[in-house]
This record gives sequence, structure tokens and C-alpha cells, in this order.
Amino acid sequence: MNDSFEEKNLKFQQEKKILVLELENALKADPDNWPLQSALRILTIKNSTLDLNNFFNRLVREHRERFPDQLGEKLMKFEIRFLDYSDNLKSIELKQFAKQLCNEGYAIVDYGMYWSKMTANWLYIDRDFDVRKQKEVRGFSDNIEITEHFDKLGGFKGFYDKTTDEAVVYTLSNLT
Repeated sequence: MNDSFEEKNLKFQQEKKILVLELENALKADPDNWPLQSALRILTIKNSTLDLNNFFNRLVREHRERFPDQLGEKLMKFEIRFLDYSDNLKSIELKQFAKQLCNEGYAIVDYGMYWSKMTANWLYIDRDFDVRKQKEVRGFSDNIEITEHFDKLGGFKGFYDKTTDEAVVYTLSNLT
């Protein structure tokens, strides 16, 4: 059973309070650590799950070495736990697929349009899933096709909805 908005926000406030204390303690040990300063500043102004925008995920991924003792991972998990970008998908099949992945322990790590030629948002999952098996098991309609792209920097695999231009994918890196 899903939590109500009020219950989710109460949990958000409780976890936020703990993370603020952990960030303050980490800054006592390293007061010039600007990623920690940014994380604390942003976290203190977030008052609701509606205020989350994937900031912590991006900050930690770009500056992971600046976050001590799994603090970066805690921030990312905090944000992921309270974000559910799958609700924004117009594609019913991809929305159901993304929610099922989340129920199986996968996490949504990003959402948006990252290339100039994109016409719809794509949802990014934290780790790989067997696309061919998933297509077979899920019985997707003809509108849903496997999408993949590889280059020297990485790539992605997942599913693309031809009617909405949306996709649910996982990223690959260091393919060379």
C-alpha cells in the first residue's frame, strides 16, 4: 500500500533532519568542502517531496570523492526514495514497466530530455535489465520497441514508445 502524500512528507521531514545533521557533522571535519556546503544549503530549503529535482543525484555523481562515509549514497537514496518520475510518463506500458522495476528494487536515477533532438522525457534506471527477456515476459504492444545506443563513452539500452517518444532505459559506461 502506498503512503499518502502527508505520510510521505512526514517521512521526508524525518529523514531530511537526519541528513542535515550528518552534513553539518561532515562540514565540521571539512569546512571548505563546497559539495557538502551545496548539499546542506539545498537540503535545508527543501520542504516537501515536491521540491526534489534530482539535484543530489547529479551532485554526488559528479563529486562522489568529496562525500565521506557513504554520505553521498545516503543523499542519492533519500532523493530517489521520494522521487517517482514514472508518474510523469504518458505511456501506460512504460509507466507500468517502470513501477514494476521499482517494486523489484530498481531505482530511478534520472529523468529528462538530454539531447536536443528529443521530443519527450526519458526515464533512467540505476542498473541493467535483460531487455529481450523483459519484452517477451511483458508482452508489450507493437508501440514499444527495444532501443539501444553505443559509442566510445557508453550507451543505453531499454524500451522506447513510438507513440509518445518516451523511453525507460539504463545507461552503460566505458564500453571501449
